[in-house]
Amino acid sequence: MVEKRRDRRVPLRVQVFVRNKEFEGTIFFYSANISTGGIFLESDLLFDVGTEFLLEFTLPLHPGFIRAKGVVVWVTRPGVIGQERSDPPGMGIKFVEISDEDRKKLEEFIARKLSRS
Repeated sequence: MVEKRRDRRVPLRVQVFVRNKEFEGTIFFYSANISTGGIFLESDLLFDVGTEFLLEFTLPLHPGFIRAKGVVVWVTRPGVIGQERSDPPGMGIKFVEISDEDRKKLEEFIARKLSRS
């Protein structure tokens, strides 16, 4: 399989709090990995491609929440034969809005993780 991602991903296992105008309240997911361009959320609860969310999560050793607006750009469904992706069930979320301050925190976190690998 050819890698289509532009940004390098690093492992990140944190709770991600998700809100959407289509449902009341907040749902939380667990992340599997992250890049400056997006995040993968592991879940059997899947939303359609194009669904927009408000996301909040923390990064290890960084105080406060990272807040971003994201959109589902791909979905990995459980047990689909012939599926190209080998990821666990979940959703690839692209960040479409994130503050400069939060993007900088994310870039620093990823650079630090990559320098250790």
